[in-house]
Amino acid sequence: MYNIRSYVPEVDKNFILSSFLKSYKNAPEIKYISDAVYYSSFKQQFIDLLEYEAILGNVLIITNAADPTQIYGYIIFNQTEQNDPNNILPLITIHYIYIKYPFRKFRIATEVLQNLGVDKNTPTLYTYARNFNNIPEAWTYDPYRRGIYR
Repeated sequence: MYNIRSYVPEVDKNFILSSFLKSYKNAPEIKYISDAVYYSSFKQQFIDLLEYEAILGNVLIITNAADPTQIYGYIIFNQTEQNDPNNILPLITIHYIYIKYPFRKFRIATEVLQNLGVDKNTPTLYTYARNFNNIPEAWTYDPYRRGIYR
């Protein structure tokens, strides 16, 4: 039904930026941010994160298996290579996962996360939340991990 491929900036960057800015505009944390600030400062913060994670290969594009030019969505994440000696930090951070509306009922996001070793019981950080409904208890919202970190 779908394929996963690597991010190609020349093909994918505009789609990711447009879909992120439109879908995240209604997130709770954005409620009191003016459009001018959102579309300049917040946009640049997201571009920096996208470019950093792309270098590491942590941006995956989900496409139609029969037509790879049809994008269903994407995921931007970060996997920690080493275990935290204090067992405090999860091994994966999900920055953002986006699936186009017509494909959301097909459990694509769930399957992509499972391929990364993440389910509702996996300790996971997430840095952008459009809403806080149905967030698994094992997941921790941490917007301070959006920046470039090691």
